[in-house]
Amino acid sequence: MYNSEFVQAREQLKLAFSLCNNKFMKNKQKILRYLIPCEMLRGNFPSPQLLQQYDLKEYEGISSACMKGNLKELEAAIDLHMDYFISLGVFISIEKLRLVTLRNFVKRVANAIKECPELQCASKNPKQLNLKLLFRPLQKEWDEDLDMDELECLLANLIGNGYIRGYISHECQILVLASEAFPEVQ
Repeated sequence: MYNSEFVQAREQLKLAFSLCNNKFMKNKQKILRYLIPCEMLRGNFPSPQLLQQYDLKEYEGISSACMKGNLKELEAAIDLHMDYFISLGVFISIEKLRLVTLRNFVKRVANAIKECPELQCASKNPKQLNLKLLFRPLQKEWDEDLDMDELECLLANLIGNGYIRGYISHECQILVLASEAFPEVQ
């Protein structure tokens, strides 16, 4: 994990967890402290029961916020446990969850538009998201200093990293989504 080799780390940690005897709960807990961030980066979130069983409360808020696409809640959860994540050496992987959280936010907005196209005033096409529908809640709830160019940059990162399929039309201020716009997180 220290070299950002999350795929290899995930496989090794999963193997270690499966080979660890159930009598050694502390060892399983230590493995999960590293495995959970790797899994969340792939879009696999731990159940509240698992977190409770292994006393991993530090991941509860992060997992919940990431699944809901709530960046403000994610920031608060990261800030609350930042020193612990840094000392553990998983802070970089936790930081990368911002992109997964933003992806989930965009997906929620896209699903709402698909169900109710009237939410978009200009275009009734659910594959074309007006950037203002993403911008306003993010600026209000997450970062009041956010501007439209920064939002486009964040969306471009999501597209570039394969979290979303589509493209941004800067002139029209829309995000045009592909048919399968939200692939499984790799």
